Amino acid sequence: MMERLRRQPSPSRQQKSQAILSRITALPEYLEVKWFFSYISMEHEVETIRLMEEGLAAGKRIVVPVILEEGKKSCSFSISEIRDCLKEFEIGPFGIRQPKPQFLQLVDPEVLEMAVIPGVAFGRDGHRLGHGKGYFDRFLRQLSPDCLKVGIGFDFQLLPELPNEPHDIPLDVIITDLEVLQIKHR
Repeated sequence: MMERLRRQPSPSRQQKSQAILSRITALPEYLEVKWFFSYISMEHEVETIRLMEEGLAAGKRIVVPVILEEGKKSCSFSISEIRDCLKEFEIGPFGIRQPKPQFLQLVDPEVLEMAVIPGVAFGRDGHRLGHGKGYFDRFLRQLSPDCLKVGIGFDFQLLPELPNEPHDIPLDVIITDLEVLQIKHR
């Protein structure tokens, strides 16, 4: 799956990302939320900078992940509010963009009303496969039960099912460039 993500041509990724962005911003829940979390995309993922910029323009409080490096093998994951995508980001640990230290405004995950979560693959039952570090698995446990958990990915990342554990927290909605899948457990 990772190889297919990396091989996807940039114009195709951008076009599909725009379709996904349009589906997110059309969700009735999106229109209502004030506190919105989004991951900051890497080159092979669904592009999220435009999503954050549109959210800021719409008056939403946008929150993004921050990896606070503690050592070579262990890092902690926090979240910070942002106000300007162009000015506030730098390259952080693992080559992932995040807010510069002088712009950190840490936020309690409990305030979030909607969270856009990445994945390598998604199952139609709402489960996701991440990159293996467990940041987002731990993060999902910190969210309020009322927070809408949305996975976004390209159509080929949506699979019939994925292996999961009883402690895994499924997503509520999965959005691809071809569909919006509302998961029944919500």
